[in-house]
Amino acid sequence: MPSVEGIAWIGFIPIGYEMAVRAVTPVLPMLGLSYTTHGGTATWRVFFDHPEIIVPGLVIMFAAMTPMEEILYRGVVHDALEPAIGSPCRVLIGGLLFGGIHLFGSVEILSK
Repeated sequence: MPSVEGIAWIGFIPIGYEMAVRAVTPVLPMLGLSYTTHGGTATWRVFFDHPEIIVPGLVIMFAAMTPMEEILYRGVVHDALEPAIGSPCRVLIGGLLFGGIHLFGSVEILSK
């Protein structure tokens, strides 16, 4: 049986994501960035206007965001489910949570 703490961590993943989106989105215009949608796909217009920031943006994404997601989904989720579920199921559940958050975020279900 997963621990209460483990279940709480898993439950707070979408809440934390939503809080991060709500905190960052209002700041974007102050930084000269705009976040709009086109056919359900998020578009960061600043990359078209200022392509010189693409490389630094990718560095930030891969140096900060990717490790945080890996720690969350492969560390916290897997450790929380370890007492009750075998490894293949933990990988499947972590993958579904990871994909679900990104799917919902891309169609702005969570951010609007």
